[in-house]
Amino acid sequence: MNQHDIRRAVLQANFIQLSSELTVDQALETVKNHYLNEEDTLPQFLELLVKGVASKRDELNQVIDDRLSDKWQFNRIAKINIAILQLALYELQYTETPTAVAINEALNLADEFSDEKSKKFINGLLSNFSKQ
Repeated sequence: MNQHDIRRAVLQANFIQLSSELTVDQALETVKNHYLNEEDTLPQFLELLVKGVASKRDELNQVIDDRLSDKWQFNRIAKINIAILQLALYELQYTETPTAVAINEALNLADEFSDEKSKKFINGLLSNFSKQ
């Protein structure tokens, strides 16, 4: 798996957790079954990101909420966009991923899983965060 494939799998594991009652381990198992052969192991970076986002979810959500304009409410954001933002913000705050890479990967995921309006929203929020 390349780095983008890993982030796509992390996004899907995160979205699974946001949309269901599955635990982190169950979400990881679901992703593993989808992406890997039985004898393969999950890439360490994938597991680190999935578990990291899950462990910091409340803090990441607060960062998102703090950057919303008065016109927006957190609960109005599509879950897939929350999942993209959580992943990008986790990478920006807790890994050594360069800022430009984390934002670009988030925008690539938005291209795949969201729409143009949401992509602009994601870009704006992440750009705002990275300038602090």
